[in-house]
Amino acid sequence: MARSSTSFQKRQKELARQDKQRAKAEKMQQRKVQKEHGEPESDFATVEDIVGELEPLNP
Repeated sequence: MARSSTSFQKRQKELARQDKQRAKAEKMQQRKVQKEHGEPESDFATVEDIVGELEPLNP
């Protein structure tokens, strides 16, 4: 039983790695296209975005 579970976990880990790699490649391609067209990159968060995401601390 342990073997099948281990193989399953390895397969899931490999699929997750491939998904991350695919997402990274897509993001790089988008940046390349934006750079060619002279469009500004919108991946950077603004101060307003960051402040809006913060949760207040409760003492």
